[in-house]
Amino acid sequence: MDFPICPTWFLGFDAIFELAFAIVAFTIALFAYKVYRYSGVKQGRLFAASFTFLGIAYVLQSLFNMLTWRNAHEQLCSALRISSVAIFQDIMIYSFFLFLILGLVTLFYVTMKTKRQRLYWLLVALSFATIILSPHPLVASYLVALIFYLWIFLHFVQNYSRKHKRGSLLVMFAFGLFVLSATQFLFGKTGGILYVLAHIFQLGGYVLLLVNFYVMKK
Repeated sequence: MDFPICPTWFLGFDAIFELAFAIVAFTIALFAYKVYRYSGVKQGRLFAASFTFLGIAYVLQSLFNMLTWRNAHEQLCSALRISSVAIFQDIMIYSFFLFLILGLVTLFYVTMKTKRQRLYWLLVALSFATIILSPHPLVASYLVALIFYLWIFLHFVQNYSRKHKRGSLLVMFAFGLFVLSATQFLFGKTGGILYVLAHIFQLGGYVLLLVNFYVMKK
């Protein structure tokens, strides 16, 4: 499987960024679940589930990149008695894809405010199939992510244009940064600096989401 080009000086830092994404995602999930417990609104539970899935995806991605940085894939496979390093790497990467898709589709599903469960599972199946059947699954995963991020971004652009609320503005800018991040990841193989920018944009997006939830909590 092809991997994006990471500058040598950024090795290890990418894993730290992804761990930060996971921490923020889990924090948002916890807050959303508390809102659900207090209000009983089903959307809160789904919102919590979406960011829990994303948090798990980032933990897997961070672990994979940390092992790559430390050249520890073989040692871990030996400790776990896994005969093939390539198989172990594929399991981690495809597990990351699965949780990423579950998180994005759930977030999309909540944003659409629909109760059609068949649509949810159809989107999960189509998105995951697009990735695993692609000759370049990593590129396909970022393309799928870009489509979901772009749709949610446009939704909040429309939402803010109608209501002019600060929360909608922060979420709109957050998903705008996610769109930029997915775009940079998509073209990250052409130059290492794009890989770095993708992490910076993504971190900015999660910081804005965290600020929005902090403001809501107050």
